[in-house]
Amino acid sequence: MHRMLSFAHLGIAVCLGMWLCLQLTTPVTAQERVRAKVGIQVLSSEGPDGPKSGHTDYPISTPTQSRQRSAPAKATEAVKAGDFFRVYVVPEDDAYVYVVRNDGKTLTLLNAPDTQTQVRKGTLVILPAPEKSYPIDGTSATESITVICSPTEIREVTTLFHTTNVPQKNWLSLEQDLLGKSKIDLTQKADKPFQIVGNVRGMYDKAFVDALQIFSGKAYVVKKYDLQVQK
Repeated sequence: MHRMLSFAHLGIAVCLGMWLCLQLTTPVTAQERVRAKVGIQVLSSEGPDGPKSGHTDYPISTPTQSRQRSAPAKATEAVKAGDFFRVYVVPEDDAYVYVVRNDGKTLTLLNAPDTQTQVRKGTLVILPAPEKSYPIDGTSATESITVICSPTEIREVTTLFHTTNVPQKNWLSLEQDLLGKSKIDLTQKADKPFQIVGNVRGMYDKAFVDALQIFSGKAYVVKKYDLQVQK
């Protein structure tokens, strides 16, 4: 009888231990998976009335609306000098957002003033603004745009860009580290969609936003776009 009670108590202890393990590990696993909608809109115009190219300090411009064409950028995209682009980000949950532009010569944290403030979940971020865009002046043959969404602040990024003239090797090393840590098993089930929450200030391209792709990452989302600039 005592032996039967001992086995019963042992069985209960084992089940309780397994239940506690599940409670401790499941939330951590769920939190590691981060999702965000990310996209770059390339704007170009035909003819002399189209938008003009900018300067190397990346001014914010308002491209001419007439005869303007818009297309989503692929991971590797061919663009032309005189084109413009906007960056769109929608984190699924509260997140810190970092957008880095690298033309091989100059590194710029495009949203530097806002990187220490969390973006609320489902909030649409448009850089530089819904009615404005960044010009591509063609002084560099390639440019890259790296978008990072993290549930926690990545101080390595803000610290690196706290100074001017950021060394290329320092950023490329940190970027590779972030890309490696964010990789997930691509065989996992497809992501369920999520919606934008709240109103968006200003006019924006709703059709483009509705078609934004969802990207997933482990610990954070890192999405890089390489732009091949043709003169």
